[in-house]
Amino acid sequence: DVGPASGELLRRYTSTLLPGDAWALQTFRVEHSPNETLVQANGSFARATVHDYRLVLNRSLPISESRSLQLAVLVNDSDFQGPGEGILLLHFN
Repeated sequence: DVGPASGELLRRYTSTLLPGDAWALQTFRVEHSPNETLVQANGSFARATVHDYRLVLNRSLPISESRSLQLAVLVNDSDFQGPGEGILLLHFN
């Protein structure tokens, strides 16, 4: 079974649309939906979180508008305690 994760995860994982282009910031937003599930490993079950990130259009665009862009989203785990920085970079074409 997969179920919605706690609201705590939404606070913990912050995302920033890069490079901060004004048109992109007005046109798109990133939605984060963490879901908790159970996975089997070594004969026992462990709780796991699946993070679903979607790039969502904020407004209608005229059919005559033509743009090509690549968007990057920086995701930061504010409570990460392991090695490294606890960041992830997502790319949308």
